[in-house]
Formats: sequence, structure tokens, C-alpha cells
Amino acid sequence: MEPVKAVVEGVALPLLDVTPRKLREPARAMLALVLARCGAEYGHLLSGVRNTYLLASLYAELPTYFPDTWEEYSRAALVRLAELSLNRRCVVLSKLAETAARTGSTPHVFLSAALRGSNLCSRSARARLALALAECGQPEKALSLVRGQPALVVELLLRAPGDGTLLEAARKAVSRVRDSRRRLVLVSRLLVGGFSLSYEPEVVAESLAAALSRDGDPSSVYLSLVIARNLAEAGMQQYAWEKVSQILENSPPLSWLPLDLAELYLVNAYHYLGLTRAVELAGTAGENKGFLLASLLDYITAGWGGPHAG
Repeated sequence: MEPVKAVVEGVALPLLDVTPRKLREPARAMLALVLARCGAEYGHLLSGVRNTYLLASLYAELPTYFPDTWEEYSRAALVRLAELSLNRRCVVLSKLAETAARTGSTPHVFLSAALRGSNLCSRSARARLALALAECGQPEKALSLVRGQPALVVELLLRAPGDGTLLEAARKAVSRVRDSRRRLVLVSRLLVGGFSLSYEPEVVAESLAAALSRDGDPSSVYLSLVIARNLAEAGMQQYAWEKVSQILENSPPLSWLPLDLAELYLVNAYHYLGLTRAVELAGTAGENKGFLLASLLDYITAGWGGPHAG
């Protein structure tokens, strides 16, 4: 993680001052998590976060990397719940449950509290709770929150890849999808967890790579970048290397793109070209480069570091 830490200290932190106000606090919060995952000092960033939701979310997750802070930080997260909307409360409780499970504490009190109000929550908040339930060994409850949403069923399986209930649910969910583009994305996502629907993984990877488009309308490029990212997360980027390299070489300045598409370009640049080239590409994002760089580093340290993270 030393290369990532060096990018934080040498590039990302100085960019905070020129990041737009609405993105500055989220970027600061992500960089605090990045440093924590690197085992580095993060207090100077934590102390600068003023947004109650971001602060509660940080307190809920940070003990994953520094378990001795669990008692203090979990209380700090809980006391802020009253100031949050029902949806944000659900998300913070879900994060607390995950952190509790990862640090050897019981997650059930947090899950129960989140479930009590979940019927009034938004779809995204319920999805976040479902992920926590899957990770904490409650697949049936998790599935009950995401019915009719195949992509989320697949994500539940990735949280608990050894769970037979979730595996069967994911297989059925994917089999019911008729739209070919959506199905390609779901199949590529399953590959991340090592699932290839009775085919050899290499055969699936080759078929997915063949579907990538070097050019075309924005929706085709977006689809290609999603599939390419999933292939990389599955450790199979060699099947897509040539096409993705060409897509990245023809990348417009990221300042021209919506944030979600710019993030996809950066993630793929990291996987296929390496950290240095990804940082260079982030430099084309204008005033948003600080936020996008923080987002990339958050992605890398959250579990997809790969060979370039050090």
C-alpha cells in the first residue's frame, strides 16, 4: 500500500483545497479511509469532516482497520443517528453491523435496528442493508429486501460466495434476464466471485471480451468499461487487454464526462495501465480531479488493490 499512501500525501491531499465545496467533504472522508486501510495516521482528515452523515459513516467503518477503536467509534456513530434521515440511519447501522462482524463483536443489534424501519427506506438504503445481512449470515432476510433486482442478488452472492441459498438465487435471477446487455454485465459480475454458470471461466471471459466495443455511443462505452472492470476484478484482464487499452487511449478529458463514467475510466486505467497512468488520467478531470482521485484510491484500498497497489 506504500504507492497508494504516497499518492495520497503527494497528490491527493493538496488537491482538497481546490476541490468544489460539495465534493470536498466526501473526498476528505474517502482519503481518511484510504489512509486507515494503509495503516497510516488519518486523524487530521477525520477532524476536518463536518458532515454528520459522513462522520457517522467513518466512525462506523474505521474500527475495521483499527479494532481497538471499536467501543469509542461505535458510540460516536450511534449518538449521531438521531440527526440523520431514516435512509442514512439504515446505511450507518448496516456499516456498524459489518464492522462488528469483522472485529468479532455481534452485529445483530445493529441489523435488528436497521430492519425495524427498513420498510420505509429507499431502495438504495434497503440494498445497503441487504449487503450487510448477506455478509452477516442472514441470506433469506437479505433476499427479501432485493426481490426483482437481479444485479443486487448477484452482489449479495459476492458478499457471501459460500452461501448455497444466495448462489441458487443468483443463478435463477440471471436466467430470468432477457436483455442481452444486462445479462452480459451480470455474467461478468458473477465471474468476479468465481462463478461461471456451468461453463469454463476462460470460455466466459473470452466471450465477454469479444462483446467489448472500442468505440460507439456512450452507453456502449459504459457497458464495455463495466465488463472490463469486472474481468479485471476476476483476475482475467488478459482477455480484454487490447480492446481496453484502445478505449483508454481514446479517452476524452475526464472533465467532459459525468462523474460515474469518469470513475469507470479511472478504475480501468488502474487495472490495465497501472496506478501512475491512472493518476495521470485523473489530472484531466479539471476541478473534479481531487474527488475522482480520492474515489479511485478508495476503490483500490477497499479490496481491489491488485498488483499495482503495492
